[in-house]
Amino acid sequence: MVGHRYTDEEHEFLRSYIPGHTYKEIVEAYNQRFKEPITASRVKGYIGNHKLNTGKTGRFEKGHVPFNKGIKGMCAEGCEKTWFKKGNLPHNTKPIGYERITKDGYIEVKVKMRPSNHDCNDNFVAKHRLVWEQVNGPIPKGYKLIFLDGNKQNCVLENLALVSEAELLQMTRNGLRSDSSELTETGVLIARAGVAMYKARKKSHQRKRGKL
Repeated sequence: MVGHRYTDEEHEFLRSYIPGHTYKEIVEAYNQRFKEPITASRVKGYIGNHKLNTGKTGRFEKGHVPFNKGIKGMCAEGCEKTWFKKGNLPHNTKPIGYERITKDGYIEVKVKMRPSNHDCNDNFVAKHRLVWEQVNGPIPKGYKLIFLDGNKQNCVLENLALVSEAELLQMTRNGLRSDSSELTETGVLIARAGVAMYKARKKSHQRKRGKL
């Protein structure tokens, strides 16, 4: 249709038919009526050149009723076969005992299939904490576990040490942690002695103030 000269009849048809119709409808109607076919791009050019408007904005007009109004939650027959039944788990669910590494480098172990609720992640527990508590019971409040060799993934009991938050602070401030288990163990003893001395001095000071 390059170089096609529209006849008066074609002009009249396009001008009267274009308003209110889509490009597809215009092309189909035009090609059914006239011998020389027209394309959607040609229609678009014609509309632009002659300042016409199809009136189709592509938006739902005010008062339009969506086709799916009133059928929320419905689906095609048979689609319910793909739903998870209550209590069922996806095929890629990891088993109890599955281990993963967190972004901070700690190992976590799956201890139950589902979390207690959507807001928590208590179906996974830090492996070093699990190893310690299986032998020693719950970690007391105010205490932390440290890795003697500095390796967060070495969760054997011999590589774990329980220290108070005050002792851990002493170790951090004084550089008493190392990638050597022996040196870190010594650091724990030094920090423990330092905290004990601080508490003793504080207690002594309080007694003296009480006598004055």
